[in-house]
Amino acid sequence: WISPVLPKSAHGIFDQLNWKMESELRGKEKRFSLADAEWGKLPDGHVVGKPVPLFPRIEG
Repeated sequence: WISPVLPKSAHGIFDQLNWKMESELRGKEKRFSLADAEWGKLPDGHVVGKPVPLFPRIEG
């Protein structure tokens, strides 16, 4: 779970997946959990959002 440590990144992941959690649809905030992102939870034909970097690249 990254939500408690990196809440904006967790939201960014779900935004890029174009995935709305049931709690968001009811207007309640809920922590993201691994159960919300299990393989196969997205329906067939689901369109994901445009991928954008969530973290800066470290050059070295």
